[in-house]
Amino acid sequence: HNILPGFFAVWLFYLTLRALRTNRISSAVWVGLITGLAMYTYLGSRLAMVLAASVYVIGCMGQPGGLRLRWQQLLSAALVGLVVILPLAAYFMQHPDHFSARLTAESITRDPQFHYAVGSFLLRQAARTALVFIAWPATYGFYHASQPYFALPGAALMLLGMGWSLAHLRRKAMLILNLWWWSALVLAGILTASPPASQRLVIALPAAAWFAALGIHAFWQLLTDAGFKRIFANLLEADAQDRMPEVLLVCCNPDQLGLFTAELTRYLENL
Repeated sequence: HNILPGFFAVWLFYLTLRALRTNRISSAVWVGLITGLAMYTYLGSRLAMVLAASVYVIGCMGQPGGLRLRWQQLLSAALVGLVVILPLAAYFMQHPDHFSARLTAESITRDPQFHYAVGSFLLRQAARTALVFIAWPATYGFYHASQPYFALPGAALMLLGMGWSLAHLRRKAMLILNLWWWSALVLAGILTASPPASQRLVIALPAAAWFAALGIHAFWQLLTDAGFKRIFANLLEADAQDRMPEVLLVCCNPDQLGLFTAELTRYLENL
């Protein structure tokens, strides 16, 4: 059940984006249905519901009418979600302690050190939670790995993608991605006992993977800005036309060195 929060986060993310794009009642019904079902799973799935609501609100920002013209969608999603949640809500009304039992058990307020040095304690919590993705071994939380979640190349791409997303934070997609990442890091890591707990950080893994994908995009963008894309295209074109400088000629016949040097110089000048 520990993978369910990440699963529901991705599922609700997709369904919410589809509801925004199509503006159909049926799409909103699916959002409400899956939101309600998420309540019956692991506690972290509740964060997926908050993320879905945030995605919807941010997606409506800047659009004509905003949320006002989508009241039918909002009402449909809310009603369907409420119907699905009603049996569980009735149980929690009879047993209110069960609703927050897991939150209380895993809260950092149960740690005695929290009450003596709040600042340093939270800083240590943040370091343990964030660095398990790129530097520290993930030895806690059922995973028991002697390495971080990302190997060195993946970690570098993730950091590059994170920096690129922060530089373009005005874009809705980047705002949503950072909201997903930081809320998961805080609520499923920093504010919980004994981080990094891999079973709780599963919900942050999709966002981390998207950061790594953005890192690939940013790296290619840097190469493009530096002119490497044009060089690669010219190399492919020259190879297709059988006009690549022939190093083998020089190896087999030293008298061809002058001709080869002149040809190579002209070739490099045209890159």
